[in-house]
Amino acid sequence: MSATHRRQLDEASARWSKDISFARLGMQVMTAFTVALLLVVWFLARRDAQQRETRRNMALEDKRRLESEVEERTAELSELSSYLQKVREDEKSKLARDIHDELGGILVSAKMDVAWVEERMKKKDSEIAAKLERTLLDNLGLSAALDWQVHEICDRAGINATIATPEDDSMIQPQVSIALYRILQEALTNIVKYAQASNVNIDLGVTSDTVTLLIEDDGIGIPEDAQNNLLSHGIAGMRQRVRALHGEFAIARRPEGGTMIEVNVPVRTEATKDAEPALA
Repeated sequence: MSATHRRQLDEASARWSKDISFARLGMQVMTAFTVALLLVVWFLARRDAQQRETRRNMALEDKRRLESEVEERTAELSELSSYLQKVREDEKSKLARDIHDELGGILVSAKMDVAWVEERMKKKDSEIAAKLERTLLDNLGLSAALDWQVHEICDRAGINATIATPEDDSMIQPQVSIALYRILQEALTNIVKYAQASNVNIDLGVTSDTVTLLIEDDGIGIPEDAQNNLLSHGIAGMRQRVRALHGEFAIARRPEGGTMIEVNVPVRTEATKDAEPALA
């Protein structure tokens, strides 16, 4: 019995050792499989991260390239726009010079001839002279007529004159143009006769509803009593013309010396019959 039990015990111990060895082998295999699986997972995760980084870098590179192309195209368009603007300005300047060179002399001669006729017709027929004056205003415009009047009177008297006028004065009604033309004519005549001025500045301004004429000189200034004397130096006539157009007239001594006349009249107005009696 003892031998039998010993043999059974030895066999059980052998089976136990064999089972333990098998279990140990199984654990090693499972461990190796797990490590291999972890390595595969790590490799796949690393490759995916690298691919995402590559795609991100490519996207950034594409963005920088597109931004660079946009900047280049924008610079090209800006340069082209500047070039076209310069070409247009050069063409406008050339056209202005050509018009001035070719037509300036003709217009000056025509204005001088009209003025020559006007001066002589005033002594013979005031109505015809007024028609000629209105022709000058209608064909050349108020700005051109004032410019010619200023230089015609001031150049002859040796007075330095500057004049600023708007580019477009077409909205000014004929009766307003004639009144302002006559007011400037009267004011310049007074300056030449009495002011002892060296410089005259004229500014014609036009807004949507008002025409402003500003006349300044650096002479001795209007006498204090003349400002209240409605009959002094044609003041009454100028004031009457402005009143007929429902405008405002002011004349005063300048603080720095000389006289300032300011006229404000509506651009479009229903003038009274006293506004321009010669053309009635």
